[in-house]
Amino acid sequence: MIKPSAVLLGGLAVAVAVAVSFAFAYSGTSLWLDEAYSVLLARASAGELLTLLKADNGPPLYYALLRGWMALFGDGERAVRALSGVAYLATGGVLFEGGRRLFRSPIAGVLAATLFWISPLAVRHASSARMYALLGLLTAGSVILFLGSTRPGQPSRTRLWTGVGLNTLGLLVQYWFLFVLFAQGVSYLLLWRRRARWPVLVPLLAPLGLFGALWGWVLMAQLGSGSSAWFQPVDWHDLVDTFLDFYGSWITVVAFAFFGWILLFRWSGRPVLRTREELKVVTGAGEGRALLLICLLSVGVPWLISHLQPIYLVGRYTLIALPPFALWLGGALGRAVQPRTAVGLLLPLLGLRLLATHGDQTAWARRDQLESSRASARQLLTQLPPDAHLLYTGLGGVTLGYYLERGGRPWAQHTFPSELTLHPGWYDPRRFAEAALRTEAEALVRSLPPSAQLWHIHEEGDPAARILEETLRRARGPAVGDQPLPGSFHDRAVIYGPAR
Repeated sequence: MIKPSAVLLGGLAVAVAVAVSFAFAYSGTSLWLDEAYSVLLARASAGELLTLLKADNGPPLYYALLRGWMALFGDGERAVRALSGVAYLATGGVLFEGGRRLFRSPIAGVLAATLFWISPLAVRHASSARMYALLGLLTAGSVILFLGSTRPGQPSRTRLWTGVGLNTLGLLVQYWFLFVLFAQGVSYLLLWRRRARWPVLVPLLAPLGLFGALWGWVLMAQLGSGSSAWFQPVDWHDLVDTFLDFYGSWITVVAFAFFGWILLFRWSGRPVLRTREELKVVTGAGEGRALLLICLLSVGVPWLISHLQPIYLVGRYTLIALPPFALWLGGALGRAVQPRTAVGLLLPLLGLRLLATHGDQTAWARRDQLESSRASARQLLTQLPPDAHLLYTGLGGVTLGYYLERGGRPWAQHTFPSELTLHPGWYDPRRFAEAALRTEAEALVRSLPPSAQLWHIHEEGDPAARILEETLRRARGPAVGDQPLPGSFHDRAVIYGPAR
């Protein structure tokens, strides 16, 4: 008979293989706006990066890491996304070790890692050149370090200083990491107040001072930049959608109803809640309850804040709630099932997620061949005359410029309104007065060589594009060409000949 440990090891090997395919097999599609913006920031010098981030809403560490990564592996689509793929795989590894140690069960570790790896939310960020996968990794490490510090006995200095360093890095990767620290602090004060050891709070509080000293002055500039003005107000649907987004609506409902049945009734011929220790894990006492609190508070607090100042985006920063959730569920199931049962649960979930991801990515790849900035650049490379000037209204130049540069044939490129050169990662047309836009459009058109062909690339319906179009028609006459050019923040190219 096959040993339980061998069965579990086999299940883990399958989970790792599937996770590797998620991380790297589907990362060759064209970049979207935010990814191209990441590359732009990673290429910038330290001074340029600081200037751009002052007008944005993020910290610098991910872009600094991506810069070093690109120096080693290049700046192609797969290369720039591979950093996130590595972070995604490493998060599963951290959760495996955390589940194994915290719940004293290798089954819990395998389940926690797999439950993270099969999340479509985690998979999306594994192949995205953004900071979210790294945010998930730092969240997992921070939560596990924190829970280890709550155990009897004073936490070691090594653990405390590791926590300080890790949590400082988290704040320098994404501001939402603050909510992870807040949730840990609240859970400690609520669950361990009778035997609280205040050194445990040092890794949660000291990083705030370090972050403030290193980056607080830039954060103050960002708060007045207007870069969050495009965030939408939230309602209770957003909070529900956050948790459904972990595993994809109907899959979430069916799978977790099944998990609940396992936890509440019988499995493998014995009562699940056979011992008091198992009861504590399954019902959420101690570490389990802390994980649930951290999961809920880390997204519940920013959701509440967003009723006053919108900062909430389902499917991005909300990834911070997934590692503690996967760890909690892995620990609960790990105490409820035997190794063979655990593998029996994992294999269908892995298969379903593999099929769903392959289907989604295949459909996206087909569309990407026709409707993307990469496809648009391929089209332009065969049509643009050498003296053409490209006029981008909005943010279309970020992605399209990336691909035209990789095509090796640079053209003169202009951004309208010019203020977008200071914050090429976001665009809020409501910020611009029409009179100022008309004045700038006239100055831009007058500055262009009269003999040059002009290609105006923009989104239909953009009010700023309409103003530039009116100005171009007055100066150059009717357009000589008009063609669809679908991609990231652009869908049309209108062509104007030499000045009359």
